[in-house]
Amino acid sequence: MASNDVVKNYIDGEWRDSVSGTRIEVDDPASAETIAVVAEAGPQDIELAVTAAHRVFRDRVLIDMHPYDRGRMLFRVADALEARFDEIAAINCAETGKALELADGEVQTAIRYLRYYGGLADKLEGRSIPRGANLVNYTVRSPFGVSAQIVPWNGPLELTARSLACAIATGHSVVVKSPE
Repeated sequence: MASNDVVKNYIDGEWRDSVSGTRIEVDDPASAETIAVVAEAGPQDIELAVTAAHRVFRDRVLIDMHPYDRGRMLFRVADALEARFDEIAAINCAETGKALELADGEVQTAIRYLRYYGGLADKLEGRSIPRGANLVNYTVRSPFGVSAQIVPWNGPLELTARSLACAIATGHSVVVKSPE
């Protein structure tokens, strides 16, 4: 990463600097070297993200998307992670202080979660229970709102993938709060 690059927040379909312009330096715990500079999301940024997520839910963007297409979207994210596997594992290693073998495992697990929930997206079903003559109980599974994911520092990629993939597969919009 070039020293003047800033990792921005992804809000409402675009990469954005923080409203306040505040930055956080991310240091490699092994060397204390700054490896990234990120835009710090403050209260105004969080409000923008939550408002956008509520709008996506209210407008039924993911709910009305065919479950197969939600699954394909998750497969594409898994494919993108896999295509940059070594680079992402090295960043994960430097950011968290994990051994490279553990960072590799986290990337692999993230890919597995994305593919698992991608494959599950079009297989979720409701149930019906016969209750006698002319009566049927039934269950329809449907999204209930915006999913907020607060991700810990020690497994950021794996736990983001697990939480995000499950929410997207089931038609929820999502706001993720990363560790930094």
